Amino acid sequence: MVFTGVFTIFLTFIEGHTYDFQQVLPPFVIATSCFIFTLNLVYQEFNTGSNKLIGDTYYSEEKYKEACDRYNKIEKHVNNRFYKTIFPPSDTFLSNLYMAYGDSKFRLSEKEEALTLLNKSLEYAERGRLTSYQWQIHYKIGQIKEEEGKLEEAYNDYKKSIDIIEDLRGLVKIAERREAFFENKADVYVKMVFLCLRLGKDEEAFNYAERAKGRVFLELLGTEKVKVKARPELKEEEKKLLRKIRAIEAKLREGRGAGERYIRELGEVMEEYDSLLLKIKEDDPEYYSLRKVDPLTINEVQGFLKENEVLLEFFVGERPVAFIIHKDSFSVVEIPMDKEELVDKTSELRARIKMITGVKRVSNEIYNGLIKPLEPMLNGKELIIVPHGILHYLPFNALHDGKEWFVEKYKARFMQNASMLRFLREKGKAKIETAFVVGNPTKDLEFAEIEAKKVADKFNVKPLLRDEARKEVVVEGSKGKDILHFSCHGMFEAGFPRFSRLMLADDNLLVAEVYNLDLNADVVTLSACETGLGGLTNGDEIEGLTRAFMRAGTPSVIASLWSVDDESTSELFLRYYDGRGDKVERLRKAQIETMKEYAHPFYWAGFVMFGEG
Repeated sequence: MVFTGVFTIFLTFIEGHTYDFQQVLPPFVIATSCFIFTLNLVYQEFNTGSNKLIGDTYYSEEKYKEACDRYNKIEKHVNNRFYKTIFPPSDTFLSNLYMAYGDSKFRLSEKEEALTLLNKSLEYAERGRLTSYQWQIHYKIGQIKEEEGKLEEAYNDYKKSIDIIEDLRGLVKIAERREAFFENKADVYVKMVFLCLRLGKDEEAFNYAERAKGRVFLELLGTEKVKVKARPELKEEEKKLLRKIRAIEAKLREGRGAGERYIRELGEVMEEYDSLLLKIKEDDPEYYSLRKVDPLTINEVQGFLKENEVLLEFFVGERPVAFIIHKDSFSVVEIPMDKEELVDKTSELRARIKMITGVKRVSNEIYNGLIKPLEPMLNGKELIIVPHGILHYLPFNALHDGKEWFVEKYKARFMQNASMLRFLREKGKAKIETAFVVGNPTKDLEFAEIEAKKVADKFNVKPLLRDEARKEVVVEGSKGKDILHFSCHGMFEAGFPRFSRLMLADDNLLVAEVYNLDLNADVVTLSACETGLGGLTNGDEIEGLTRAFMRAGTPSVIASLWSVDDESTSELFLRYYDGRGDKVERLRKAQIETMKEYAHPFYWAGFVMFGEG
């Protein structure tokens, strides 16, 4: 376009002054110079964009020196007075540039220059009200200040970062979106927890630890349940996808060829179904009711504890720590195991349990590192354990102190965070009158069927066995019952935890569907495989059947941490229902009795009480 304009001017002068080149030439030279100058600016703009793209690529690949070289070239261009006048860069562009440039300098240990660049980034982010950048910049500045030993300044920056995150989080109204929102922000809370401990702000450290784990689940418990209403066309699409899932699963069960293709197809359809569920929720304005629930303070937690209870909350960050809360005291203990060792040993223990091979060596090593330092503060108390990270998968009852198993020493139940106490304590029932029992819907669990009949006899009810345990009947029959007992197959889907399920006679009862059940049960017993497992997010959210049943209306769920044995499980639960005491004590005694017949932890340590005891 510029060239066309210049050429037009030239022709105009030629036509008007055919032979007077002295008059024609100067305007032509001026126009040509303007054209070349403009072309140079356009080239600089293009060059700036390409350098930014290349610099960001180097940054994402952790090639920080190369990234800095590119960002330095961009900075020179954007600070050019003529360039700034003609192509003024946006606050978003400049804040993003200086943030990546500053962080690259920090990772190259050039801290002073990094701080200068990050403060420039913050200036543009604040001017443009770019809160999604502000929390990141404060976090990065905080890291530099902490490394320089300026701990109070680092604390202030981490706090500003978290305050912004909390404000942004409150704007996200759907549970799944809040989980996704937190995925790249958990590290700020981890840094803050350990900085607070360094500064002696132990109570604040606990508060930030609580904010970093299971917040969405806490808010689900604290929000009035709203049944999602889907438009007919979305409901039909949901049915179609569920039919697809069942058809592919049937092919996989039948062992037809092209297994890998079917697994890939199943993953694709599950992902599509996951997206549809979000679309249904977002389509229903009434669903936008997820309220913000603040975690409990230490004093508030102590108000919910009984005299004989101690809350043991773990936090696995830079290193594992334990917050120990009694009715009248609070302390923090650093665990003498590093994170990597804890992960490796937990994985080894689970593997050995599943193979039914020797476990006492690794079990004892974990006990000595994780529990032994805490023993003086735990003995004689009933434990409420709040795991974190890998510890959600650790079978605590299978730990061994060299003389006896953990379950023989301690009465323990588990929660996703301490703040759940305020909601679960309100839901427990003093009197149990009704029960609903499901047994062997798939017709291949002989002892599960025997178990279901005997459990039903104890409550004088008729169990749903085999073909009777159809999904529609189960959903309707479970309403209003005090006890729900499922003796059936369970399956955990690691990649798509909302598709973890109980297998019924005609269909699967998915996690996504359990959320919508209307329950008022005192306890749900899942005498099935892997029902206590869940998909773990960076926000320490455990998505699975346990969480779904608690959201559906029960304060207590008994579930398993691995694929369990049919016969020993049946015996364990018959002992549980014959026992005396509260739910946790009855489960504990049943496990101790079962280990006399089945010595290996595989047969008795897998079941855990989640929630209220």
